[in-house]
Amino acid sequence: MSVPYVPSSMKNLDKDGDGVADHLQFAVTNKVESGSASIGVKLQIDGVDFTDRGVMQIGSQKPQKLGPYLYISTNYGDKCVVEVEHGGKIKAGKHKVRMTVSTPVGTFTSEFEDTA
Repeated sequence: MSVPYVPSSMKNLDKDGDGVADHLQFAVTNKVESGSASIGVKLQIDGVDFTDRGVMQIGSQKPQKLGPYLYISTNYGDKCVVEVEHGGKIKAGKHKVRMTVSTPVGTFTSEFEDTA
């Protein structure tokens, strides 16, 4: 059981069109189980906590803010897109991400590096 990173999914996006990347986006896959549950998500990028600036979208569902409490419905294998509004603080290059997901069946941590 895990929430593995989708390789090459990391992107540094300029959402406000000012020429400066301001959102980091990446995807993970639900390899825990299908169902509905209350979960908690913590997110660090390059050692900095960005939990309060992130959202997660499961499939075509409405994005939800990351934090200690999210109520989700998901199927095993669903792609979950995580997006962080960083205001230009995350520059182009290689980044290390640590995402911890607490669920009723256990806590799962995904750590990965990629270039955005």
